[in-house]
Amino acid sequence: MKVAHFRDMYDAMHTGIVAHPAYITEANVGLLAQFDFVFVCIDKGPARKLVCAHLIDCGVTFIDCGMDMSLSKKEQIYGTCRVTMASPTMRKHFFERAPTMEDAGDALYDQNIQIADANALNAILAVMRWKQHFGFYAMNWDWHQLEFVTNTMALARSEKSEDQNATPPDHA
Repeated sequence: MKVAHFRDMYDAMHTGIVAHPAYITEANVGLLAQFDFVFVCIDKGPARKLVCAHLIDCGVTFIDCGMDMSLSKKEQIYGTCRVTMASPTMRKHFFERAPTMEDAGDALYDQNIQIADANALNAILAVMRWKQHFGFYAMNWDWHQLEFVTNTMALARSEKSEDQNATPPDHA
């Protein structure tokens, strides 16, 4: 499995990486309840539904990120990078925003195409949102949905927490 490969690759830079070479199933999804924050990056809709429904039920804050890429008639790639956060105070939007169906917009990936720059951007947006959540980066409002559209280079935020004070920080 990929987990051992990446553990070995990053172990030289960061100690304490523990590989868990198992797929998450109904039998072991309960192990995720011990975490206070989880990054979810799953390409299969039903697996995303299983994991994220459990995290929501347990009150665990998490970020799910994913991409929906397509090929135009001119054989140019276009699509969306998505970052969706769910927290105990803001989670009702999650299943309206994150795909959980069997074919979750990954038809282009079925052709084994890899889009390293879009993958990297999606990961960077997720990590930056995590850093905002924990106070490293300032934020003007507590958004829980971000979408970057490649063909327009547009970035949209939505799903603002209703209980969030919208006053920007003094230094913003």
